[in-house]
Amino acid sequence: MGVLNKVVAQSRRPAGALPTLFAATVPDLPGGAYIGPDGIGETRGNPRPVGSSAASHDRRMQRALWERAEELTRVTFPL
Repeated sequence: MGVLNKVVAQSRRPAGALPTLFAATVPDLPGGAYIGPDGIGETRGNPRPVGSSAASHDRRMQRALWERAEELTRVTFPL
């Protein structure tokens, strides 16, 4: 898997952090945008808005993830 990842995936440092940094720092990025690599198959490259999976729109899963994050961080935000 490690060899395959070097060929088709982005390194975890520093390139793997670029989509997250892009999403956190681009001021005019629309809410709900999904950021990923711009290369073939969206596995490598520079960050840009990309398509998201159907699973990313699952409201029940979104709520569960949010609640788990609040539980783990002990920080709550009213929805």
